[in-house]
Amino acid sequence: MAGRQDGMHPSKSVFRPLLHHLESCLVDMASEGLVDKDELDKFNMPVYSPSATEISIARLGELRDEYLSILSAAEFRVVSEGIISKAFGNEILDELYDRYAKKVEGPSSIRDEEGLAVQLFILLKRNY
Repeated sequence: MAGRQDGMHPSKSVFRPLLHHLESCLVDMASEGLVDKDELDKFNMPVYSPSATEISIARLGELRDEYLSILSAAEFRVVSEGIISKAFGNEILDELYDRYAKKVEGPSSIRDEEGLAVQLFILLKRNY
């Protein structure tokens, strides 16, 4: 889950640069005929990045946080692969994410203006 600081506008989340790189790869592949341009024009990836206050796990009552870790940019494939494969098919996945990995290499490629880039993986379990 990509997060943002309390008070920061959702458009400033870490997903913005990650999605920019993904979009760039898809546009390149469309210009090479590997992705259908009409499908790319119709594609929408809905994303919302909550603030820490909005993720109040304590309020969930029946759930507890079992595991919390920071995700790398390379793990973005896990988050986006299902949506991408549904829109464009499984055939492009390896090529797309190989290109994506090359674009996001380097420490500054997923940083925002303040140099912050935090994605969290939170595993929630039901309390029984």
